[in-house]
Amino acid sequence: MWKPWEEDKVDWDNYEWSEDEENGNTTQDDEEEQIVVKDSNGNVLQEWDSVIAIKDIKWKWVNIKRWDKFNNISFTDDEGLIYVPKQKLYLKTEFFKKA
Repeated sequence: MWKPWEEDKVDWDNYEWSEDEENGNTTQDDEEEQIVVKDSNGNVLQEWDSVIAIKDIKWKWVNIKRWDKFNNISFTDDEGLIYVPKQKLYLKTEFFKKA
């Protein structure tokens, strides 16, 4: 899974690829690590889905109004957070529903 906050921590010049990574194969460990992310209504979200805010959220410089729509979400390691690359925001799933 792509982690934008850890991208600069990898030393790509000295990284050793395993045969599975070179061939594009995934192992069973990757399949067991799949996180199920659900919205406020309990619907399962998929990568690149759209979500809609269910309430107004004001925090520091962020001002999200009810019914604001966020497209192309991606997942984080935490099942309670989603990432919106376009706005560079991490959002709690409890305040959003699937569009």
